[in-house]
Amino acid sequence: MGKKKVLVETYDLDQLDTIGTTISSARQSKATKSTYQNKNDHLLSFLKHYYAHTVGEDGQVIMASLNSTILRQVLVVNSYEDPTNAKTIRSVANVEGYYSAMKDLYRHNPDPFYRRMPEEIIRVLDDYIDGFEKTVAQARVDGQTKSTIGKKPLSVEAYKTVSAVSLKENGADSLFVHSYNLLLWNLMQRTSTIGEIHCQNIGWDGDSLMINILKHKGDLTGSSAFVMQENDKAHGWIASDQP
Repeated sequence: MGKKKVLVETYDLDQLDTIGTTISSARQSKATKSTYQNKNDHLLSFLKHYYAHTVGEDGQVIMASLNSTILRQVLVVNSYEDPTNAKTIRSVANVEGYYSAMKDLYRHNPDPFYRRMPEEIIRVLDDYIDGFEKTVAQARVDGQTKSTIGKKPLSVEAYKTVSAVSLKENGADSLFVHSYNLLLWNLMQRTSTIGEIHCQNIGWDGDSLMINILKHKGDLTGSSAFVMQENDKAHGWIASDQP
């Protein structure tokens, strides 16, 4: 039997609290925090201009003064480049991002009573998001906006061009670019995921290079990587200039 751990009275409680806060903050990536901060800065600017009574002397939002009408207006403002022109409609993901940032503003509010967005506001904003999704879909059908959204994937020709250039060049930079490009294409992962691959994540299965993806945007906790499911690995065959 293992030794029973004895609780000693030498813990620095402030240090434990600091560590706990640091680990809890890892719930969100730095990129997500930065995005939410940027969107909530837009919210604050809107409130200062149109609803000054909702902003305190310290420059912080007075959560008790917010309501579904005000927050829905913020979503509308960020749903279009120009709210009076239907052709300037933005993506659903952009509006959902503002909604998520609003929820995050509540979640981190100093006042425990306002750390959860009220159900009435959630209901109204959920209805708006549902309606906006249908509005965007119809705008595509009517030709008022692009039929596709988001980043365009790298084409085969573009991949071949980058590969050809990097193979002709000498030096560490070209070697890095070519290796990075090769992994990016063959593993079909986001660039941030490729940037987190380390030597211990690489192995061989016969003549095939095996890459173990420990976590990605769809699995931020890395839970699937531990069971080593087949879809956590991707085969990479040597093809220096062809996809």
